[in-house]
Amino acid sequence: MPSSTPPTSGGVFFAQPSSSTHTLSSVVDSAIESSPISTLSASEISSALSTHPSSGYVFNSHSTENVAVYFGQTAATSGTSLAKQCADPHIDIVILAFIISRNDSSGPYPGVNFGAACGGQTSLMAEKAPGLLSCPYLAADIDTCQTKYGKKVLLSIGGGGQSIVFNTASDASSFGDNEDNNKAYYEVLGSTLRGLYSSSTSKEFYLSAAPQCPNPDASDPTALLLLCDFVWVQFYNNPPCSIGTSGFTASLQGWSETLSSSQARLYLGAPAWSGADETTYEKIGTAQGMEAIAQNVSRMGLANFGGVMFWDGAEGMLNEAGGKDIIAWAKAGLTI
Repeated sequence: MPSSTPPTSGGVFFAQPSSSTHTLSSVVDSAIESSPISTLSASEISSALSTHPSSGYVFNSHSTENVAVYFGQTAATSGTSLAKQCADPHIDIVILAFIISRNDSSGPYPGVNFGAACGGQTSLMAEKAPGLLSCPYLAADIDTCQTKYGKKVLLSIGGGGQSIVFNTASDASSFGDNEDNNKAYYEVLGSTLRGLYSSSTSKEFYLSAAPQCPNPDASDPTALLLLCDFVWVQFYNNPPCSIGTSGFTASLQGWSETLSSSQARLYLGAPAWSGADETTYEKIGTAQGMEAIAQNVSRMGLANFGGVMFWDGAEGMLNEAGGKDIIAWAKAGLTI
């Protein structure tokens, strides 16, 4: 996917807990998430592990003031690091983008693309898992995020142009992504994960999804969304309901009602800079304009509102006005 393009269609992201037997990485928080792709229309299932950070920060999944950001796929990625994203006091969750395939031809190993965040392979990877990359610095940063800052690091499965489809319930119960409006078996994936999570009492796990704002979403079945803890709705790249359009407020209210019978927290998905969606960003105006938008949504009094999600964090940290970047302005609006 182009570095300047936000996530678009439905996708699922997976990150496992540091000590779990279902782990993909020994240092990634437990998570399965379906996140945005070029326009952020993904089914995002995420889980996160409890940590005891030296910073004293404690993640609150029920907060109305959380900010989540994607990381790894934009041009600004090369100028920052995952650790710097986690060190930002205005960021609560960082989502690594992306795992791009469920498994390669050599065995049960996923293919990954984290952009400028890592690259290269060991000889063993080249032989046994050609879709994997060597990411020692990224691995160290994940550990820093968890142990020093207490931030949640999620691993996204998806990405623009990628497609992982479930052909059977058995497929869905193991792994998956949804990029092409195929809802088949996604509720099976969600319920399977819930079952696995309940077997561990030492960790907290979360499921999340990122549907586009037209409701119901073409890729993420409502049955899946109702299993989630977080639903990051993409209110951009969708003219009928994007931020600043005539349908925006009604869409927010509709999504809140859709999720009202569940424990899911509703997040406002937004572009962090004009390159993510120029038309929607024009409605925001400047980085500082995000404060009023976040504040107005917060003041709607939606019982299940959780915060703001940005595509993406690296670009957002560069987008400044009035002495703050857009991420800080969003957090300010949420906390007023």
